[in-house]
Amino acid sequence: MNNDQFRMFAPSGSLFIEESTTLCGTADEVWPEIGRFCSQDWHPGILRSEIFEGLDGQIGALRDLKTRDGMHCIEELLWQNDDLHTQVYRAIDTPLPVRDYVAEMEVSDEDGHCRFTWRSRFDPDETTTDSEALNAVAQIFQAGIHALHQRFDAPPS
Repeated sequence: MNNDQFRMFAPSGSLFIEESTTLCGTADEVWPEIGRFCSQDWHPGILRSEIFEGLDGQIGALRDLKTRDGMHCIEELLWQNDDLHTQVYRAIDTPLPVRDYVAEMEVSDEDGHCRFTWRSRFDPDETTTDSEALNAVAQIFQAGIHALHQRFDAPPS
């Protein structure tokens, strides 16, 4: 999905962040491990992920992510295409200092490996600067990417 297509899901949001990295394995090998909406156990900050409305992979499904520090994040699946290894979701209620948060995760084949891309568009909440909001989301993304490198045995790039 390109940035113009992503903007269809995230028309607002003055801030944008994107992190990507190369992982060992093909997109078909990596996607089943990270592309299930109900399972975010690959991310070190998530203790538990549970669908409480709808079905995994179904547009409109709601999940409750319980973080390791006891916080909860409620997210809705906006779009998923397993053939394209792409998922778009939005945060309905999040401990992050942001609002109107929409994110996309995508895995694409690249020279015998795959490229994992995680992007988001959002606004800072009323008590947070742009820099603080960007930093909070960047920390989440970077922790996830570090964990994916450990899981898929690739050096961080």
